[in-house]
Amino acid sequence: MAEVFKGRVVAAEGFEKLVAINRILPDLAGMGVVTPALPSAHLDAAPQMPPRSSQAAVDAGVLLGYAGMVERLVAGLLATAGGPAQVVVTGGNAPRLMRHARLRAVSAPDLVHQGLRALAEQSACGC
Repeated sequence: MAEVFKGRVVAAEGFEKLVAINRILPDLAGMGVVTPALPSAHLDAAPQMPPRSSQAAVDAGVLLGYAGMVERLVAGLLATAGGPAQVVVTGGNAPRLMRHARLRAVSAPDLVHQGLRALAEQSACGC
């Protein structure tokens, strides 16, 4: 869900240009406020194509839309990397993303915990 505002950019020379300002809401809770009759997405669903119900449409839209957004971000970052790069998908939703996205990536859902453990093992105090 997003909010769209009309804005104006004014340059030092007095040049003005109308612009659209998109503000992405922090989560999908905004969808429920605007359309309370829509079901919540089931994040572990297997998207049906074509969707045959409102629930299936919401599931497919959320899951495949998010996967597509990540694919686009990764493609842009790889294009500017200047060489080969390893993509690592981390966090609690890493397995979900890997199921739906077309990424050449390594999944490390507990990467932060692995790093904290490595730091603890190197600690001089023995904690």
